[in-house]
Order: sequence, then structure tokens, then C-alpha cells
Amino acid sequence: MIKKNSTIRGRIIRTVLELVTGTLLSILLFFIFTYLLVFTGQLNVYDSKIEISVSDTSNLSDVVQAMNNSIFDYVVFNRKTGTIEEGNYQKKDLPAYREVFDKNESVSNSEVYYGYYANSEIVLTVRQPMIPEFVNPNLRHISFNLFSYLFFFVFETILLIWSLTRLIKEFSKNFLLIQKSFKHGAVNI
Repeated sequence: MIKKNSTIRGRIIRTVLELVTGTLLSILLFFIFTYLLVFTGQLNVYDSKIEISVSDTSNLSDVVQAMNNSIFDYVVFNRKTGTIEEGNYQKKDLPAYREVFDKNESVSNSEVYYGYYANSEIVLTVRQPMIPEFVNPNLRHISFNLFSYLFFFVFETILLIWSLTRLIKEFSKNFLLIQKSFKHGAVNI
């Protein structure tokens, strides 16, 4: 039967409130998820800082150990020979690392900053993203911005379908009850 205090307007307002609450919840979940990705070192963001010093007293093993404990890709060049001593990098980025070594200065494009750190023996080049990106090289081809749009689109679509399906089911149930009442002559106009 139709609920005593239920009106079409009230039910639609409840559906709208469900959608607004669900949207706010999705925003909160997205921020929590993003924070967890950054906190666990799975997501590089622009304000991620590198805490490394390359001075004349720094040796290769100290620099490599410090870089292996970081979330950044890097290449360590021998200053005299130009050969790669150590590194954790993607081969497609090697021309950018080489450019930093050749210019003896940091290089950046719209997406990535390649930092230059050097002493008399080595040149350290560190890749730092200027837009959020996944640390995992296999996931880097997925833009985090695209990931966030997909997250909201999927969440909102599920929320919309769920909420509207509940509304339509309730309306259908109530209209069927009204039809039955008319058929049995229970309602007089």
C-alpha cells in the first residue's frame, strides 16, 4: 500500500538527497584513496620532494642507496666518461636523462622535471613528475587525471542507476496497488 506520509514530492526529494549524499561520499572516498596512494608511495605528485645531497664528499653507493629508497626514477652518470653507472629508469626516458647530462642543467617539459645534481665524479638526474602519476611504470600510461574522471563517472553512474531504480520500483509498486484498487471498485471517484 501507499505509505501514509509518502508523497511523490517527498520521494523525489529523498532521491535527490541520496544523489547529493552519494556524490559527497564519492568525493570523500576519492580524497582518501588519493591520500593513501601518496602515503604508500604509489602515486607521485608535484610537491613530492627529493631529500638528497650530492656534494663532493658523496660517493656513488651513498647516492644510489638514497635514490633506491625514494619513489623517483633516476640515472647516475660518470661525469668524465658519460656512461651510466647506476639507475632505475624507463628506457623511453633515457634521451631526457642524457639531455640533462649534456646540458649540465635541469630540463623540464609540461609533464616532467628532470633534476640535475652533480659533484666532481658523478651526475645524478632525477625524474620528477609535474602532474600526478603512478609510480609503477606499467600504470604510468594511465593518466591519474583520467583515472579520477573514470572513478567519478563510474561511481556517479552506479549511484544514479541505484537511486533511480529504487524510485521507479516504488512508483511502480504504488501504481500497481492503485490499479488493483480501481479494478476491485475499492476507490470511488
